[in-house]
Amino acid sequence: MRRATNTRRLQTAGGPAAATTLWNRRSQRKGSAMLARDIMSSPAITVGLASSVAEVAATLRDHRIGGVPVLDCRKKLVGMVTEADLVHRYEIGTDRERELRPWWRRFQGRDTVARRYVKSHGRAVRHVMTSPVRCAEQDASLGDVASLLDAHRIGRVPILAGDEVIGIVTRADLVKALARQPAPGSLQELDDDTIRRRLVQELSAQKWWNGSWQNVYVCGGWVIFKGVVESDAYRLASRVAAENMPGVRGVQDDRVLGVDAYAMV
Repeated sequence: MRRATNTRRLQTAGGPAAATTLWNRRSQRKGSAMLARDIMSSPAITVGLASSVAEVAATLRDHRIGGVPVLDCRKKLVGMVTEADLVHRYEIGTDRERELRPWWRRFQGRDTVARRYVKSHGRAVRHVMTSPVRCAEQDASLGDVASLLDAHRIGRVPILAGDEVIGIVTRADLVKALARQPAPGSLQELDDDTIRRRLVQELSAQKWWNGSWQNVYVCGGWVIFKGVVESDAYRLASRVAAENMPGVRGVQDDRVLGVDAYAMV
């Protein structure tokens, strides 16, 4: 029996705001071999729930990092503190947002204003941390980690093995992983039929591709597009797909833009 690959689990531990959302999706796409554990920074730098705001700030400074997971006395993940959580603090005179405050904040209730006061004046890490925390399992694909970062507009994701924080993946870690990859299609010799078959397969899997008006030819490793393309964005996307194909030496684009084709009629 095949295991389910799309699951989300909400774990609730003791202590204040101790819920953590665990992202446990594995990529279905073939060839996506790299996992979160392959690029994570480990061991993760963490702070305890009893830490002060000053101690957290010192940890960020000393380790030159932008955020730290918060663990309770049982080493369970209960929160996350990032640089953004420490921007508006009374100690440095940034607790009032003044002119930069959006107009709609004038209509916020007193509860919201009180919570902002706690965050800018509270001395304990529990006053400033974000909870629940978005996190991923160690065998999550890089695609799932990237989607998690984008969906929640966050810069880092704690990586778990069961309930234990074993590392952290940041946007910078994804960039480093990209930099280590060889250039696609470089120095690989393939016959024209194989190149065309793979390219058509890739294009057909994209929602923007319309094969009814376009033809793809391959001659001597050169990809040649003929026909009518609906927009410049579609033209560029299909060229990128061709350039990424192993064995491709170049791309010749003889397509006419859709609006220009109609004007010629």
